[in-house]
Amino acid sequence: MDIDLSWLNYVLNPNRLPHIPLAINYSTAIIGEGTGFMNQIARVNIKYDSQNTTLPPSVIIKFASKDESLKHITQTFQTDQREIKFYEAIAPTAILDSPRVYFSDIDKQTGNTLLVIEDLINLRQGDSVQGCSLTDASIAINQIARFHSSWWQNPALMELDWLPLRGNETEPYHDIYPDAWEALKVKAGQFMTTRLLDLGQGLRSHIEEIKTHLTQRPRTITHGDYRLDNLFFRDNVNQRPLVVFDWEYCSIGRGTFDVATFINEAFTPKLRRNHEMELLTMYHELLLKNGVDDYTFEECLIDYRISILEIFIFWVVVGGYCDYEDARGSAYLANACEKFDASVHDLDCTALLST
Repeated sequence: MDIDLSWLNYVLNPNRLPHIPLAINYSTAIIGEGTGFMNQIARVNIKYDSQNTTLPPSVIIKFASKDESLKHITQTFQTDQREIKFYEAIAPTAILDSPRVYFSDIDKQTGNTLLVIEDLINLRQGDSVQGCSLTDASIAINQIARFHSSWWQNPALMELDWLPLRGNETEPYHDIYPDAWEALKVKAGQFMTTRLLDLGQGLRSHIEEIKTHLTQRPRTITHGDYRLDNLFFRDNVNQRPLVVFDWEYCSIGRGTFDVATFINEAFTPKLRRNHEMELLTMYHELLLKNGVDDYTFEECLIDYRISILEIFIFWVVVGGYCDYEDARGSAYLANACEKFDASVHDLDCTALLST
């Protein structure tokens, strides 16, 4: 990543206002390596010529991975471009907070993107490996229910031509799945249970069926990767309690997919069994409270079960080429295998598939 002070000052002060302090020095550090990120992410710490400034002491820069397999995935689904368009078109008026964007750009020739966003280092980041309390889970479910409700069957959905229907991604998922599955099996090794091996081997033939179901009306905007690692909690009661980032996989479909993603990753299998129906009921009741009247709890529960299979497919296709070699990445991979194995079995998800 090549940046310089001139560019950094332009990003922080694009209108070149004379009273704004200048950045005079900076340092960068790559973060998130070995933890399953599809892009490279760097924190830039900044020193100014005056301490009297409201400019940020650091920013996050997100840019294309050097790994060709990961770049192929992001370019196939245009996820980086999708995230930038979300921040431009939806985030400014959304009732779910996202980081402030200082700069964004898409290279028209290569499709590579560059995104400079607020560093949320002063907030409390969720951790998919450590899990969370029921209180934090309730906050996350409450916030995503409010967001889904605001876009529920909204006519403006069809004007977002850059935002795909979940079912429209069937063909590339079908094409990528075999090689990604083989790669994931090797990386997971002993963590991959016999039940998951059987599931993964046969699931490709159901990709279209699963995605078609989760694209049916009623639809909303889904985050697509709504898990603890992508959530920052504010403990200040005077502000909205959650900031959500990493909107690369946002799409249009059934909102319960986000709920299933969160619950499956936030808890151990034992805790999930204790809390999931309470949280799913909370989500559905919040939809009703916010004006949704065309979605029964029975539909919600079926979508929840089918979504577990879609999340597994997503994990194979998107995560099959990720790096899990450091200690946290390995722990994440082990946890994911354990959680999927238990969720698919406990909820009898495959019973909903055609034979």
